[in-house]
Amino acid sequence: MVEDEVAQKLEAAGLWRRAASRWLDVMQHHGLTDQQRDRIRQHRKYCFSCAKPINSPEKLDVMEIARAAKTTQERIGLSQPEGVNKRSDVRNTHTS
Repeated sequence: MVEDEVAQKLEAAGLWRRAASRWLDVMQHHGLTDQQRDRIRQHRKYCFSCAKPINSPEKLDVMEIARAAKTTQERIGLSQPEGVNKRSDVRNTHTS
Protein backbone atom coordinates (compact mmCIF):
# COMPACT_ATOMS: atom_id res chain seq x y z
CA MET A 1 0.00 0.00 0.00
CA VAL A 2 1.03 3.57 -0.59
CA GLU A 3 2.09 5.34 2.58
CA ASP A 4 1.60 8.99 3.46
CA GLU A 5 2.92 10.37 6.73
CA VAL A 6 0.40 13.20 6.93
CA ALA A 7 -2.61 10.93 6.34
CA GLN A 8 -1.32 8.41 8.86
CA LYS A 9 -0.85 11.13 11.50
CA LEU A 10 -4.40 12.34 10.88
CA GLU A 11 -5.69 8.80 11.34
CA ALA A 12 -3.68 8.38 14.55
CA ALA A 13 -5.26 11.60 15.85
CA GLY A 14 -8.75 10.30 15.01
CA LEU A 15 -9.29 12.92 12.31
CA TRP A 16 -10.86 10.43 9.94
CA ARG A 17 -12.52 12.80 7.46
CA ARG A 18 -9.36 14.85 7.10
CA ALA A 19 -7.37 11.65 6.62
CA ALA A 20 -9.78 10.51 3.90
CA SER A 21 -9.40 13.87 2.21
CA ARG A 22 -5.63 13.61 2.39
CA TRP A 23 -5.72 10.09 0.89
CA LEU A 24 -7.76 11.49 -2.01
CA ASP A 25 -5.09 14.14 -2.50
CA VAL A 26 -2.39 11.46 -2.50
CA MET A 27 -4.34 9.37 -4.99
CA GLN A 28 -4.75 12.28 -7.41
CA HIS A 29 -1.28 13.78 -7.29
CA HIS A 30 1.02 10.80 -7.55
CA GLY A 31 1.73 8.50 -10.45
CA LEU A 32 0.01 5.43 -9.01
CA THR A 33 -1.10 2.20 -10.56
CA ASP A 34 -4.78 1.28 -10.75
CA GLN A 35 -4.22 -1.31 -8.02
CA GLN A 36 -2.66 1.31 -5.70
CA ARG A 37 -5.53 3.72 -6.37
CA ASP A 38 -8.03 0.98 -5.59
CA ARG A 39 -6.31 0.24 -2.28
CA ILE A 40 -6.40 3.92 -1.36
CA ARG A 41 -10.09 4.05 -2.32
CA GLN A 42 -10.76 1.11 0.00
CA HIS A 43 -8.74 2.74 2.77
CA ARG A 44 -10.70 6.00 2.36
CA LYS A 45 -13.89 3.97 2.73
CA TYR A 46 -12.44 2.58 5.97
CA CYS A 47 -11.62 6.12 7.19
CA PHE A 48 -15.19 7.24 6.54
CA SER A 49 -16.53 4.20 8.40
CA CYS A 50 -14.44 5.18 11.45
CA ALA A 51 -15.68 8.78 11.44
CA LYS A 52 -18.48 9.68 13.82
CA PRO A 53 -21.72 10.67 12.13
CA ILE A 54 -22.32 14.39 11.71
CA ASN A 55 -25.21 15.66 13.79
CA SER A 56 -27.39 17.78 11.56
CA PRO A 57 -30.31 19.90 12.68
CA GLU A 58 -33.60 18.11 12.45
CA LYS A 59 -35.26 20.65 10.19
CA LEU A 60 -34.29 24.09 8.94
CA ASP A 61 -36.96 26.63 9.90
CA VAL A 62 -36.80 29.17 7.08
CA MET A 63 -39.54 31.33 8.63
CA GLU A 64 -37.52 31.65 11.84
CA ILE A 65 -34.51 32.81 9.80
CA ALA A 66 -36.68 35.33 7.91
CA ARG A 67 -38.05 36.73 11.21
CA ALA A 68 -34.53 37.06 12.61
CA ALA A 69 -33.37 38.87 9.45
CA LYS A 70 -36.34 41.25 9.57
CA THR A 71 -35.75 42.00 13.25
CA THR A 72 -32.09 42.71 12.57
CA GLN A 73 -32.91 45.00 9.64
CA GLU A 74 -35.39 46.93 11.81
CA ARG A 75 -32.89 47.21 14.65
CA ILE A 76 -30.14 48.67 12.45
CA GLY A 77 -32.45 50.94 10.49
CA LEU A 78 -32.54 49.13 7.17
CA SER A 79 -36.21 48.25 7.30
CA GLN A 80 -38.46 49.85 4.66
CA PRO A 81 -42.24 49.86 5.02
CA GLU A 82 -42.92 48.87 1.42
CA GLY A 83 -39.92 46.57 1.04
CA VAL A 84 -37.94 49.21 -0.85
CA ASN A 85 -34.20 48.75 -0.63
CA LYS A 86 -32.47 51.80 0.91
CA ARG A 87 -29.45 51.26 -1.29
CA SER A 88 -31.54 51.50 -4.46
CA ASP A 89 -33.13 54.70 -3.12
CA VAL A 90 -29.68 56.22 -2.70
CA ARG A 91 -28.70 55.27 -6.25
CA ASN A 92 -31.89 56.76 -7.65
CA THR A 93 -31.29 60.14 -5.99
CA HIS A 94 -27.77 60.37 -7.43
CA THR A 95 -28.82 59.58 -11.01
CA SER A 96 -31.61 62.18 -11.13
